Amino acid sequence: MRLHLSSGPRASQAFFTPRHELKNRLSGTLALEAEARSYLHIWSGRARVELDLSGMRPDMPRAELARALERRAEELARRAIVEPAELVSYGEQLVIPGSSLKGAIRARLELLGRDAGACFAIQGRRDYRPARGQHGWRHYALWRDAVEPPRRQACGNCITCDLFGSPGKRSRVFFGNLRLRGAPEDWVEELPLDYGERVRAIKPRALFEGEVSFLGLQPEELGLLAFGMRLHESKPILVGKSKYRRRVRQDTGEEVTFGRLLLRAVELRLAPWCRRLAEELAQDTGVSFTLDQESGELVLSGEVLARLLGHLVERAKQAYKGFNYEFDELSRLEAVWRGERG
Repeated sequence: MRLHLSSGPRASQAFFTPRHELKNRLSGTLALEAEARSYLHIWSGRARVELDLSGMRPDMPRAELARALERRAEELARRAIVEPAELVSYGEQLVIPGSSLKGAIRARLELLGRDAGACFAIQGRRDYRPARGQHGWRHYALWRDAVEPPRRQACGNCITCDLFGSPGKRSRVFFGNLRLRGAPEDWVEELPLDYGERVRAIKPRALFEGEVSFLGLQPEELGLLAFGMRLHESKPILVGKSKYRRRVRQDTGEEVTFGRLLLRAVELRLAPWCRRLAEELAQDTGVSFTLDQESGELVLSGEVLARLLGHLVERAKQAYKGFNYEFDELSRLEAVWRGERG
């Protein structure tokens, strides 16, 4: 059951879907392929620091050793000798974390859903409007129409909170890690960048695979998720480091871009109890699900999956009219860059 406090999808409307309610809803998994359309860097939070211990002996008096270590630490802070920022991996498997992907898609929907009453958390001052050259000015230039006037912080009651979760409300979508297809040594490059920064970055054209699971979604909610991932239009999302900035390689002088990730839907598998609703969707779109005899799941892939996702996005447009479905952040960002050059 969904509780509506007003007649339209505005800020005053509250969304709440009981997490145990699965009947007449869609539950399953969507297998994904992801392609890097630029360099990608999602920091692992790890960096190694080189500390020169030459000239120090274990038999030195403790006070003398402490003073020597303090002096070396001060020198290190001044010189800032840091190893390249690392990517995220589990063992030998390089990944794009599911949490990073979920955060990027949720943020996109929140920014595009201003007129649908979608909330978003604001870090720092709510009245901060950076001028060119100040921290965050490109983000502000790109999304100015979405963040003005300032909106309330995470509410727990809007459509994005109901879908992605909020404090006290479990998410109904679950993003797994995207795993690199191939050997890391073939697809990772160390880049010396402007401002003295060095990063290990995923090369363009690298392929990843993974899946997103969902529980108890209405068809239009799955369509809204597909819209957030841009599955219906085959355009990249922005994710990770330096996605709004052009960077310069210090070894070649070449400008490089970061943060473009194209997501593709490979296969949809619906739980057995979704059969009636799946049949309705099949009738509406002219597609045919395949029954997996072993699991009982209903399976769709290829061109017919693309057709179904397009249909679900259209249903989302009818159900949630306040989202800006026509906005293309990549085109807008190119315009921001052209203005920056001028």
